[in-house]
Amino acid sequence: MKKICIFAEFPLSAISGEASGRGGGQAATWLPQLARAWEHSAEFDIHWGIFDRSAPKPESIRFWNQTFHRIPCPGITASMFLWRWPQRSGSRSLMLTIKPDLIHCWGTENLNGAALCDFAGKSILSMQGIISAYFQT
Repeated sequence: MKKICIFAEFPLSAISGEASGRGGGQAATWLPQLARAWEHSAEFDIHWGIFDRSAPKPESIRFWNQTFHRIPCPGITASMFLWRWPQRSGSRSLMLTIKPDLIHCWGTENLNGAALCDFAGKSILSMQGIISAYFQT
């Protein structure tokens, strides 16, 4: 079974059913549907790395046959001044624990791409807005 770690702004409120869609404060409204589509996958062991300013400590939640890891970190401005160190440290710790075969950093606006700095394996970096702007140009 291949292990995949996806670093993304996954809305954890989708697991509890508290909020959904942009009105619920979620920017990436398609990620819960993606997780649900993989719920019965026997081919992949999927882990989600979620940088969370409100997390007091690291936490793992098992749901939909996947593991969601809350990684505490400061806001983006503080993280930029710290050279993305909180995200790099948190993602490195998670990767050492789960030893993924592939990491997918979904988006660059929330410093998810910081995980790429310390991973020597196969990786994907998605930059939807940048690619759309490129094609428009």
